[in-house]
Amino acid sequence: MMTFPIDFHIAGLVIDTHLVFEILAYLIGFKYYSSLRKKAPDKITSEQRLWIIIGGALAAAIFSKLLGFLEHPANKTPFIY
Repeated sequence: MMTFPIDFHIAGLVIDTHLVFEILAYLIGFKYYSSLRKKAPDKITSEQRLWIIIGGALAAAIFSKLLGFLEHPANKTPFIY
């Protein structure tokens, strides 16, 4: 019988499978991105890249707070803790 969550038990340590596979996904994704980037020239400037990163970070912060508010609507001030 299998129970969830499944963990790796190695040398007395319990290693979370979600953590292992998440790290593997990031490593494989980065390696794939690196190989694609070597094949094609960069089409955006460093300034454009900076604005993309800033926009992504702001959007992630705003929408994570919005999602938290939608999960717990009793909290009337979702952006202030």
